[in-house]
Amino acid sequence: MTFELKQIDINMMRLFFGLNPKIIQKQKIDLWHRQNLNHDFANVAVDNFHITLSFLGLVDAKTYDNLVLTIDRVQVGTLLAIEPVKLTLDNLGFWKRPKILYLGVKDCPQQVYDLANFCHRVAIQNSIALNNRQYVPHLTLCRKAKYLPPFNKSIDIELSFDSFCLYQSISTEQGVKYKVLNQWPLLPIENLR
Repeated sequence: MTFELKQIDINMMRLFFGLNPKIIQKQKIDLWHRQNLNHDFANVAVDNFHITLSFLGLVDAKTYDNLVLTIDRVQVGTLLAIEPVKLTLDNLGFWKRPKILYLGVKDCPQQVYDLANFCHRVAIQNSIALNNRQYVPHLTLCRKAKYLPPFNKSIDIELSFDSFCLYQSISTEQGVKYKVLNQWPLLPIENLR
């Protein structure tokens, strides 16, 4: 019996589009988490807090360049008329299958869905195969969660975003790190005229 070694292409990057909360907002989320939840799950690093818009998976360097070029062209052509986004994290959720504990948004602004759809379309235009799961805006707090822990205090964490990002997910000995590779502004409609 012979075994074939699988070649790993070091030029492949694990990418996703997302919204990056400001540092003070990340700290507020972390403070609420530490003060209100008691569990022994694997916490997501505060620096990694984000709201995913579209997960792309493994992408080669050429496709990465094309993704950036596609969005740059749209931005220059002012076709992306999505204003800065404000939303409120106001509920705690648990997904049993991926074992994720997350903060969710009950009343999510349409701009977030529009931006997620835009990112999805850009990925498809660049021949990236995506899953067709329904988009659920959320911020992951913990991985390897086993249950929804009890909590007493209400959740009301306002976030605002004036840009969206293309992230790279990098595995390190200390765990996964999310690095912002590119960032594009969300412009008020009046600035596009």
